[in-house]
Amino acid sequence: MGEFLSGDALSKKIQEVCKGDNVRIAAAFWGIGAVDTLFDGELPKGAKIICDISMGGTNPAELKKMRAPDNPKLRFLDGLHAKVYLSDKGCVVGSANASNNGVGFGGNPSNIEAGVFSDPETLMWKDTNIWMKSQWNFATELDEQALTRAELKWEKRSKANWNGIPPKSGGDNKSPFFQSLLADPESSGEWGFVFSHGDHWSIEDWESSEDEERTEQQKEDVSKNWNDRDFLYGFSKEQLDDFPEFFVQFYWGPRGGLQVHFLQMLTWFFSDEENGYCVISRILNADEHPGLFDLKELRGKMKPVFEFHKTRLADENLIFSSEDFVQMINRIDQAV
Repeated sequence: MGEFLSGDALSKKIQEVCKGDNVRIAAAFWGIGAVDTLFDGELPKGAKIICDISMGGTNPAELKKMRAPDNPKLRFLDGLHAKVYLSDKGCVVGSANASNNGVGFGGNPSNIEAGVFSDPETLMWKDTNIWMKSQWNFATELDEQALTRAELKWEKRSKANWNGIPPKSGGDNKSPFFQSLLADPESSGEWGFVFSHGDHWSIEDWESSEDEERTEQQKEDVSKNWNDRDFLYGFSKEQLDDFPEFFVQFYWGPRGGLQVHFLQMLTWFFSDEENGYCVISRILNADEHPGLFDLKELRGKMKPVFEFHKTRLADENLIFSSEDFVQMINRIDQAV
């Protein structure tokens, strides 16, 4: 049976679990002080760590303290948002990253966090262990190339809030993301823009699909996380070569309304000759990027753009960089 924890009690339990043997942690963000607080200054040689480096929330200096890029048991998994701490002393599953804001290094954390602790060998502990093994198999070793990427992401996030997206402004119905984009296309960082026909794979399509490069475990993992995933098909191999990591998707909904999704690309696979390549993406939420979700002005601006490309969209998906996207909007604004 699990024990609900919050605040200082949660932080102490996380530290207690991390002092155990056979440590395995999947936590999105790692900040300065994590190794000193959780492991008394040195990461245990047998500890298995999974982090996220795609969102710029993990400090590369702390990765180096965990012996990156020469630690084969330090891996990354793009899109990881979980915070799971596991050892022979039990497991904690909750909201706290391995950061000062999440755990609190030398004091109470600044964020309001909560989680559940379970003793070792309980059903929850065993299920957590199974989940951890599956994520470990999906994750990639954090080598020199990945460390460089983490450094660039960290630097970019430090200079701009959430890859160039300003926080939500109060008092109006305008999208701060859209305003920032029009004022300075380069401020959108690595965002791209995808115009699609709106066709998506169903969970039945995914589970019944045959692809030798995907294991049954991968299919099962994606199926369990289906509500946080989006499958877009109909792309060419050439389009995938320059596909943006973060992108805004526009398409006409089944009732004729313009739909807008904010997504992070996770991976892709070849579906078949008729449907081409399929992109698997993670749906971003307002907690991560609050400035994205005031869309009244964005939808209004996009309707004439979408109409302009309506004929082409019957046959193909279209992908634009931030710069090309803004130039296109300006041209159409001048023509209207």
